[in-house]
Formats: sequence, C-alpha cells, structure tokens
Amino acid sequence: MSGVFGGVTSNYVTGSDYFPSGALNLRGYGNTVGRVTNLNSRLQTITDSDGLNYNYNQYLWMDNLTWLDANNHDNGDLQSVKIYAGGPAPQGNLLSFSQTFRMTA
Repeated sequence: MSGVFGGVTSNYVTGSDYFPSGALNLRGYGNTVGRVTNLNSRLQTITDSDGLNYNYNQYLWMDNLTWLDANNHDNGDLQSVKIYAGGPAPQGNLLSFSQTFRMTA
C-alpha cells in the first residue's frame, strides 16, 4: 500500500502474510522494517518482533508472551511478558525487562 503526499509516493505496507486462521503473520512497513508474529496452539500471540528486512540479527524490539497457569498448564492466562528493545541488534544484545502477572480466582 502506498500513498502520495506533496507529489512524493511513499510505501506504507510492502507485504503481508496470514496464518490459516486469518491472523496477521508477517508485514512489511515500507521502511525496511518488518514485523513477525508467532502464535501458540490457542492462536494467542507468543512472540512479536520488528527487525530490519526480517533479519534475525537486526531486531529493533521483541516481546515474548507466556500463557500458563500456576501449575504450568496452558489455560490461556497471560503469565508473563519479556520485552527486548534497543536494536538493531541480535536478540541477545538487546536490553530486556520482564513483567509477571498473577491471576486471581
């Protein structure tokens, strides 16, 4: 998808791909940045990441979501999120922080 402003054409979305469920998997933003999403068997997002040209050594940010209950069963409750940021860099070189959530009955 592109648009024209002031006579200059700009690409806003350069490509996309979908899971069989219809959820968005890959998308290119038109500025060499691409987002990749991974889902679990419940079709919940487990990883979202932005990288330069879909290059795994050039992450801009990433989040990893864990969907477990207190007994480590996948019951659909969000247990934690780990966020990596500060790229472009390989995941191991990004700064990270975690958030943990507790579900109450």
